[in-house]
Amino acid sequence: KLLFEYNNQVNDDVLEINGDLEFITCDQTSPVAVHKTGHDLVTLTKPGVHYFISSKTGHCAAGLKLRVVVGPLIKAVTSPIVPKKMDLSAMDRLTNWLRSFTPQPHH
Repeated sequence: KLLFEYNNQVNDDVLEINGDLEFITCDQTSPVAVHKTGHDLVTLTKPGVHYFISSKTGHCAAGLKLRVVVGPLIKAVTSPIVPKKMDLSAMDRLTNWLRSFTPQPHH
């Protein structure tokens, strides 16, 4: 989500435009959407490049524009289930292993 906050009484609208050429040339002729409330929340739901420019003359050419790249939605990776408690603790396993080297008494 993007939030564009500005004084809509004095400032311009935010235009969502179609492509890279329109973005480079600041072409306002065919916007995909016009945001003009001064508190515009834009949800980007599709992967790809999204372009936003200022509608006020000269502002876009001066750099008041935004290019946003949205990647594909990646499913969350789940970790394998690990038992909460093993039968023997690491210390118990070490102790048992060390005992295997202890000479046994002869009877």
